Amino acid sequence: MLVACLTSIAVCGAVGLFSGAMVTAFRTPPFIATLAMMQVAGGLAFIVAQGQTIYDIPASFTWLGRSEIASIPVSVLLMVVIYVVAHFVMARSRLAE
Repeated sequence: MLVACLTSIAVCGAVGLFSGAMVTAFRTPPFIATLAMMQVAGGLAFIVAQGQTIYDIPASFTWLGRSEIASIPVSVLLMVVIYVVAHFVMARSRLAE
């Protein structure tokens, strides 16, 4: 599971790098590049799934999208945590300089 997560992060980083390169090299508007990459990703997902709906999703994934903690969806809590960490990195660290 850890290897799959790290691989997916690496693939997403490579896709983002490619999109950024397309914006920089060909002066494509970022919004258009993002929409185009979304269409490519959707098409690849369709091909990988062979057009079938995927039903056997692990409980750990459904927990992330459907569970609540203190009446707040877990996905919202995750978004807030990621925002706080990103804000700290961008505003208080030397990484942003």
